[in-house]
Amino acid sequence: MKLNFSLSGITKIELESVDGYALAGTTGIQWGDSGEALTGEVENANSILVFNAPDENGLTPGKDYIIFTLLCDLYGGYRLSIYREGLVAHYFGVHQTVEMGSFVTPADLIEEELEFDDPDAPLVEEERPELDATTTALLRQYQQSPHLGCGGKCRRLWTRW
Repeated sequence: MKLNFSLSGITKIELESVDGYALAGTTGIQWGDSGEALTGEVENANSILVFNAPDENGLTPGKDYIIFTLLCDLYGGYRLSIYREGLVAHYFGVHQTVEMGSFVTPADLIEEELEFDDPDAPLVEEERPELDATTTALLRQYQQSPHLGCGGKCRRLWTRW
């Protein structure tokens, strides 16, 4: 994940897969017949990564910072927790695929709209989009069997949601 903030004073970033997919751990990577990267069994898996600023001044505004993860599909999304001046703001991104050598960037993150709050405050979802009947049915199908093919409908579901 490539991050570049204009805000000063950011001291820590937490990246979490909301589905609990492994973002870090120990694994072997091999190349498949068609050139795709394949990972083996993951040991010491973690679905949360913590990236601390190199010093107490925080991340340098305008500088690129890279968080390296395992290859994974973030179908249900990911959460960035951005710590600044003792407060935290949460940003949620959805449906992105982390592939070998590619960077996921939170393109729709608007720093001015981040709401920083006490890190110990409960995380409350303030808004949830309305789901039509088709989307609800696809979501139910995906939750019951997320690893079975759904003819590409699952990808469309998460893109629409």
